[in-house]
Amino acid sequence: MNRLAMREVADNFDKEGYKADYQFVDVSDKVSVAEAVALCRAKSFVPDILILNAGVVFGGYFHENSFFEIEKHWE
Repeated sequence: MNRLAMREVADNFDKEGYKADYQFVDVSDKVSVAEAVALCRAKSFVPDILILNAGVVFGGYFHENSFFEIEKHWE
């Protein structure tokens, strides 16, 4: 993941008058996901757009799958 490119994209949106932010989250790591959720909750932040590029191959919405199902995919 190119974090510098993520920052550049957010900066470009900001320059156009939009509020943009980014956060790198490793969805294969429960701690990383929990930290991201905690940060959003602490800031009362609800994203308007969420880009998930995890490459998961089973059906359904990502948020409807358990950690067990996701971990099973990477094993």
